[in-house]
Amino acid sequence: MHRCKKSTRPSSNSKYKDLHNLYTSIPGIGPVNSTTFIAHFGRFENFNTVKQIQNFIGICASPFESGT
Repeated sequence: MHRCKKSTRPSSNSKYKDLHNLYTSIPGIGPVNSTTFIAHFGRFENFNTVKQIQNFIGICASPFESGT
């Protein structure tokens, strides 16, 4: 059985190549994380605030309590 190795880089004609290059320029973000971010968030057009992104991925630093 042949193993298939998929590239984690967008193709050279991809509209996400510039975004991939931007993400991978961040220390600690490699091609796999960059591709994951692009797959989940695209260009973040579905989020209006940073807080919405934090809530979506579960890293909201402030507790939300009902007050009781």
